[in-house]
Amino acid sequence: MNKTVKLITSFICFLSLFFVAPDSRGATVAKGVDSKEWKELVTRAQKEGTVSVYSAFVPAGARSAVQQAFKKKFDINVEYTPGTGAEIEQKFKTEYATGLRLTDLFHVGSIEFRDFIKPMKVSVPLEPLLMLPDVVEPAKWKGGRLPFLDAEKHALTLILLVDNFYAINTDLVKMDEIKSTLDVLNPKWKGKIVLVDPSVPGNSNEWFAHTILKVLGRERGEKFMRDLLKQEPTVVRDSRQAAEWVARGKHPLVIGASVSQPVDFIKNKAPIAFARLNEPNFITAAAGIFVTFKEAPHPNAAKLFINWLASREGSSIYAPAHGYPSVRTDVSTEGFVPAIIPGPNDRLSDTEEYMAEKAKLMKLAVEIFGGAR
Repeated sequence: MNKTVKLITSFICFLSLFFVAPDSRGATVAKGVDSKEWKELVTRAQKEGTVSVYSAFVPAGARSAVQQAFKKKFDINVEYTPGTGAEIEQKFKTEYATGLRLTDLFHVGSIEFRDFIKPMKVSVPLEPLLMLPDVVEPAKWKGGRLPFLDAEKHALTLILLVDNFYAINTDLVKMDEIKSTLDVLNPKWKGKIVLVDPSVPGNSNEWFAHTILKVLGRERGEKFMRDLLKQEPTVVRDSRQAAEWVARGKHPLVIGASVSQPVDFIKNKAPIAFARLNEPNFITAAAGIFVTFKEAPHPNAAKLFINWLASREGSSIYAPAHGYPSVRTDVSTEGFVPAIIPGPNDRLSDTEEYMAEKAKLMKLAVEIFGGAR
């Protein structure tokens, strides 16, 4: 073999690295928006014409923004069925028991996924449905991995936030006065704290579990909760009211308000801020989890929808409209209150293991705070 033939042979071998037997990365690239496979998916989805989404605790503005953008891009309707977690659960269970298959995706919180979707064993892994290079590349996501809630990868979250449990009136409380959970036991706060009821599901129940499981430990945490009750807090169930009382100066401090309520007042220049505690942050997916099902009525539209929503384009619309930061590394956090944006090393706190332990604490929360209203 002469020198020219050897050079040609070497060049052909070099080219073969790019054009034969694609590895996993090559297969991913082949599924981009210009690929035949993607175009065929869009065509099939458009024939279905609709994707049905049951959503719990998702703002109307977020639903509307997503509907309009998806319709404009693909000419496919997004039909949202909103409700509370309990309403969505009952509706779905009734439909499923009678043989009806009306929903393609659930857009819910971690509690709904753990307590009723997973036990029904009707969801399917989302990872095989994700196909855009923009979506499947781990570097596009905070933490360098796709943000699945569970090991089986049935639940995907597209937003993460720091769930701040303590908010103060900055005219009445100095920023350095509440730097630890134990600071609220200072006698000066007796009778002045408004506490959202931890004995019912919600952000305050999350605070209760996080404080015991992650901050103080079981023994110290339980003692803290009983000592807090001796501070004679005003216990309410209306999170919005609790935050408003602090924003208006009726109370100097609120514990357990849903993070969106103080954020609203902060954006409106009210004298309210999240306390800066020197303790582990609680990072939650809020109501930002997506799940799909066996026998979905519009499987192609559902697949297209979740790929678009998880892409930079879709997430740049969805996250700001929802009011919480995206898990993607390339979606802007401009306009968000800095206190709710997770740091580069923050990881999802409400994992399946945490949620299982948290569930065991509900009885204790009821025992301590159930009669305090």
